[in-house]
Amino acid sequence: MSTSPPDVVEQILQAASRTLALHGVKGTSASSIAKQSGVARSTVYRLFATKQEIMNAMVEYEFRRFFDELYGVVGRLKTIEAVMEQGLMFAHAAVEHHFLLQTILRDDPSVLEPALSASATSMEPVIAEIFRPFLPVTKDIDEHLEFLVRMGLGYIATQGRWNFEEKDDVHAVVTVELLSGVRNPAMKIAPAKVAPLVEVSDNSLRTQIVDAALAEISAGHYQDLSIDRIVDRVEGSRSTIYRMVPGGNQALLDMCAEREASRLYSSVTSAISSESELHRGVLAGLTTVWYHLERHQALRVVMQSNPEYLYNRLRFNEASATYGAASLAVQPLLRRWLSWEQASRLAE
Repeated sequence: MSTSPPDVVEQILQAASRTLALHGVKGTSASSIAKQSGVARSTVYRLFATKQEIMNAMVEYEFRRFFDELYGVVGRLKTIEAVMEQGLMFAHAAVEHHFLLQTILRDDPSVLEPALSASATSMEPVIAEIFRPFLPVTKDIDEHLEFLVRMGLGYIATQGRWNFEEKDDVHAVVTVELLSGVRNPAMKIAPAKVAPLVEVSDNSLRTQIVDAALAEISAGHYQDLSIDRIVDRVEGSRSTIYRMVPGGNQALLDMCAEREASRLYSSVTSAISSESELHRGVLAGLTTVWYHLERHQALRVVMQSNPEYLYNRLRFNEASATYGAASLAVQPLLRRWLSWEQASRLAE
């Protein structure tokens, strides 16, 4: 984006918001934004090369306005509990009733992710400084701040099983899930063993397709992944493969994600079940997940090439489904130590 007087850029971004509200994501274009703003179309194209650039700048603009309002709510509060509780309740209400955000989530949430990732990253240090005066100065303070900021942003994106319209729920989130981790002494627990990923031994066509797709992605062919690339790797005709994967590349990726998630859940089940204490079980599960995600070559390529594919499933409406599925899978493993409600929330 080129440099230009801030008032011209702001005029364009405000017009983009109005256009989006009127016509939705698909009905919004650089041309329609120029018409709504009263700025020459050539000026809009000079400042923003693509529609996505306008969307990114607009989301960043709204994001900063949101945090300015949030700081106005929490800036004069005297305790970290009050800051986090009132901040989360304000943020939840603001997201729920933000017409522009809800319009994008309804029409095409994928346009949000690039801008949200960039905006959240730039705002993390700012939010950390809001929390800093309330925490004791220790060697771990920066880690504690990072934890609170990342968890807080996560809860703004999705509240999970909690009801952020209820003060008691918000108080429980803040005191039990957030602040307890930075106030209580760290538990000394021996490192957990990593449960191996389950090997897939069947030779079905579906397994061959997934294995071939993962091999192609791992080799750096994520951007040009196609069914045509994997035909020679499997024992099936082109027409049969197309029938099994009717949704093209997206369906192929989803098929891979589903299979690999099942393998990961099986490993987590083994890791948690092998432990006799709650803390050991949780550590074993987290260690196993972290270990295999860090070393999954195909996943690493996806994260480098198109992180939005994963991030879209971890924010707002998609996150509820993602966390719900994870919770249902892990919750039964924790029931020997916790109540149904406690196990569900910890699993999530």
